[in-house]
Amino acid sequence: MHEIGPAPRWQVCEQPWEPERNQFWESLCTTGNGYLGVRGHPAERFDAGPSLRGTYVAGVYAPDPAGIPELVNLPDVFALDILLHGRRVRLEPGRVSEYRRLLDMRAGVLRRELVYTVSGRSTRLRFERFVSLAEPHLAGQQVEITPLDWSGRAEVRLCTDAGVR
Repeated sequence: MHEIGPAPRWQVCEQPWEPERNQFWESLCTTGNGYLGVRGHPAERFDAGPSLRGTYVAGVYAPDPAGIPELVNLPDVFALDILLHGRRVRLEPGRVSEYRRLLDMRAGVLRRELVYTVSGRSTRLRFERFVSLAEPHLAGQQVEITPLDWSGRAEVRLCTDAGVR
């Protein structure tokens, strides 16, 4: 993974963490390729503010009650649970420091980095997400977990969240 530095030109950066403005940052940090679009939502559980997980495909619509077509929000294939010592990571105030969400528009990559602390144990979490321009149906995500002052079990459970609206 790339180290996240200061936000130069072609980059948009949320720093410090603004959980109450999360939906704004999710919209601003959307990645897409003209066919597939993914909002810049956290992959892990987010309890600190509003969130709207969103994955959209061009041309896929459903009528609302007034008959106006709306984009269909597809199941979230980026959803995951991170467990540290068997406890699920949940982003909430008091547990998050050194937070940065950075959209690199030149590279087409969304990066997030934070330090998560619970029960006196601190862990650096890094995430990268992209939607490919070369392969319209391809998107990917990478997660890096680094214990800073502890050793033990860390687990990542990938899932598809079909409960999005």
